Amino acid sequence: MKKTTISIALIVLLFLSPFIFWLLQGKEPLNVAIIDKTVPSEEYREHKGLTWVLNHQRYAKEDESDYLADTDYFGFMPDEAEKDYEIRGVEEMGSGYDLIYLADTYGVYEDDLPWQEAEGERSELIYGGLEMAEWQMIKQRVLDEGSDLVVEFNTFASPTDAAVSADMGEFLGLKWSGWSGRYFPDLAEGAEVPEWIVQNYEQGDEEWRFTGGGFVLVEDASGEIVVLSEERGDIENAGLQVKFTELGQTAFDLEESPTFDYWFDINEAQGETEVLAEYEWSLNEQGQEALSERGIPDNFPAVLNAPVNESNVYYFAGDFVDIEDVPSFYQYGGLSKMKDWLSFGGSDSF
Repeated sequence: MKKTTISIALIVLLFLSPFIFWLLQGKEPLNVAIIDKTVPSEEYREHKGLTWVLNHQRYAKEDESDYLADTDYFGFMPDEAEKDYEIRGVEEMGSGYDLIYLADTYGVYEDDLPWQEAEGERSELIYGGLEMAEWQMIKQRVLDEGSDLVVEFNTFASPTDAAVSADMGEFLGLKWSGWSGRYFPDLAEGAEVPEWIVQNYEQGDEEWRFTGGGFVLVEDASGEIVVLSEERGDIENAGLQVKFTELGQTAFDLEESPTFDYWFDINEAQGETEVLAEYEWSLNEQGQEALSERGIPDNFPAVLNAPVNESNVYYFAGDFVDIEDVPSFYQYGGLSKMKDWLSFGGSDSF
């Protein structure tokens, strides 16, 4: 009986040890301003991965409380029960932040709301795009207060005004090509590809007949659509590979990354901006020719770091923090490392 009791106690201790280890880490104050204008539903997928990481790493708000995905951000705040929303504007952000994280400013359109009947087309914009006054305020927090800044796709593409986009590009030390894209596991009409992409493509007098996986590239100004299809033989391997440069390996202590298969934009580093990671296509000759005709490079930056006084300023050229599912708990020491092992050496998300 005594041996059984000891065995049970050891098993309980084994299961509790990751939680105890997490508690012993102690909280570290980090005042983070999260900006996310693209929150059509209470999934909070454009930033909930970030709040999970902050809590898992034991970063806490000024009052030592944990970060909450449903309240601790500036932007569009839906109320699905009331079929209504409110907006917590960027102008309410205040000062004194250690980190400002611009998760997404694409915005929310009428048909995005879960209580509206979506038609698949681009409907009327309710709230979105980064305003010049908002951007200037964010920029001054970096210049005057030394706040660190992380900017993600989509922040300077449509519907953000071109003047704001240009100023952001200059500050971040990059030049946007105007092209954005995404890998879709199924290109068939009615599957995952938005209807507006199909409509734009068919304006060129071609029918959308794609099936199977592939990339869809969109040019912001003209609306031109380019499709790289696995079935047609444009692609050798699905998704984009993220390769860390030597600088990136040193900065993040990472050497490998899983294939990235969500939205990204194509940029070029300018001036003293350093490239910490690059995307690499896996295309055959036909796919490479389609890119070359439009001046799209074979590889392009995934993570950029611009020197701005004493602040760390990064641009992530993809929806890195956009995560549909995160674990229901974060009070578990070593969980991220276990996830690395279980995913055979590559982390689930950057």
